[in-house]
Amino acid sequence: MIAAYRRDASGRPPEFSRLEVRITQRLTSDGSVIIPPRMARWLEKRANMTADRRIRLRDNDPEAYVVLTALHLAALRSDCGTKDEVSQGLRADSQVWLSTGEAAEALGVTDRCVRKRCETGRLNAVRLGGRWLVDRNTLALKDIA
Repeated sequence: MIAAYRRDASGRPPEFSRLEVRITQRLTSDGSVIIPPRMARWLEKRANMTADRRIRLRDNDPEAYVVLTALHLAALRSDCGTKDEVSQGLRADSQVWLSTGEAAEALGVTDRCVRKRCETGRLNAVRLGGRWLVDRNTLALKDIA
């Protein structure tokens, strides 16, 4: 028998059945979709959903704000994992601080927005030599406020 003509009990190719099962595993009973962190990150980047755009929805469309914030939190988890080994020239505590550019990229906002948040205390940061260093550990929590 040729593989192209093989069918399962329902008359469909077995590859289709496996794919159908995987798709239905991502659907809940009310029609909602379960999105893994990696795909949440991809969707957030493709939609160009910045923190500012998300926050603007808070008053106009609270449900969209809640959903997109949940999507953002899932997207933040996609970057978790083992990174490359730190060279001996860097101390372990140097990885705790981010530049405003790195923080802006992680939050999906501009450098200026991060600097304003540092100045107003919305982000845990220290000023060193005329530059802001943002605490990486509080970055995700401050983004959803």
